[in-house]
Amino acid sequence: MKKIFTTTGKVPKAITAAVLSLSIITPASMLTVNAATITYKVKSGDTLSAIAKKYKVSLTSLKSTNKMTNANKIKVGLVLKIPSTPTKTPIKKPSTTASKTAVKPAATVKKPAATTNPKAKPTTYKVVKGDTLSKIAKKFGLTVTQLKSYNSLKSDLIKIGQVLKLTAPTAAKPAAKPAATKPVVKQPAVEAPKPVQPKGDTYKVVAGDTLFLIAKANGLTVAKMKEYNHLTSDSIYAGQVLRLTAPDGSVGQSVPQGEFVDYITNFNLSAQQKANFIHQVAPEAILAWKEYKILPSLTIAQAILESYHGFSWLSVNGNNYFGIKADSSWTGDYVSMPTREFDSNGVEFVLTEKFRKYSSIHESIVDHSKFLLRPRYVNIIGVTDYMAATKNIQQDGYATDPNYAKLLQAKITQHNLTQYDVQAGAIPSAN
Repeated sequence: MKKIFTTTGKVPKAITAAVLSLSIITPASMLTVNAATITYKVKSGDTLSAIAKKYKVSLTSLKSTNKMTNANKIKVGLVLKIPSTPTKTPIKKPSTTASKTAVKPAATVKKPAATTNPKAKPTTYKVVKGDTLSKIAKKFGLTVTQLKSYNSLKSDLIKIGQVLKLTAPTAAKPAAKPAATKPVVKQPAVEAPKPVQPKGDTYKVVAGDTLFLIAKANGLTVAKMKEYNHLTSDSIYAGQVLRLTAPDGSVGQSVPQGEFVDYITNFNLSAQQKANFIHQVAPEAILAWKEYKILPSLTIAQAILESYHGFSWLSVNGNNYFGIKADSSWTGDYVSMPTREFDSNGVEFVLTEKFRKYSSIHESIVDHSKFLLRPRYVNIIGVTDYMAATKNIQQDGYATDPNYAKLLQAKITQHNLTQYDVQAGAIPSAN
């Protein structure tokens, strides 16, 4: 652009007038003022979506501003940046002397309300996050038994996005029968099952239970129940075991990810039950050594620890004995459940994750061996010293529990699992 100079060094009046004119006609929408940066410190019970809603920003912009990929994984004490929305600064337009004619607002024409049948009930329902079978049944005036019958369900397990039928399948109508002459006897209303006062410190959830009913029956508040069981929502499911007292300092400090849901109830397994599980897993573990060079004692110890001798919810409902998650590489079936994790500073947090689902224990052990063939676990392939193998698998990041290696070593010595290393030919016999 060429510069314009005058002999006096002043800007010509014509140019000054043009600049002033341009500033007057510039629309206000082109001028913005950036708001000050806002931060928020995460508290117990917070979720990313709740924080986004509180500050009236989108979940996507909140994740983008804080460079987050997993909306479920936030921890107490984390400081989040709240994305600011530019605010427009209006500029008053100069008044004109031209007379304006008042414009009357257009008359609003009321449209007749759409005719709907208020009594019509939906025939299907799509499962959303936080739903349980009992909650859905109660919402639509059904029993859990009816809902399972309509949808041919064998358990109370449902998935997000699943479409459930709310009415019985249509059947052929029988021929009309003459009216009965006997008086109709009114049956008493069937009440939802109420939680029974347990004798111990835990309670196993049954169909129809809610966190509120269980808390009330046991003289607790919902907040206390959530605190004792590390729950982030009121969602529970049939078969889940809830603690009714505050855990002492020794409980839950060294529980691996796969058994977080069930470990409280299964601590009293008999020695025979534990031995039966080891005898079931050992032959598969020996085959895994011969084909993949994964030490049998390591495989068996992980199966014990991650599935609590085959009695964890994940192993019972998904045949998953090693707590392997359904990552982006997994194309098979999966189940979702809460899991306990630890961050890089050893701080514990709970989140819901997807875990791989298998058809049998054999399929679970084979997939576990193939999973350990990934490059990150190369330093455990062919290792015959269980001390080294357990330390390496923790260092490689198999589990986030900082005590994972010690827990595996304790299981190996407790159950003499190195005998299976001898049987596989991985190590020589001591005799």
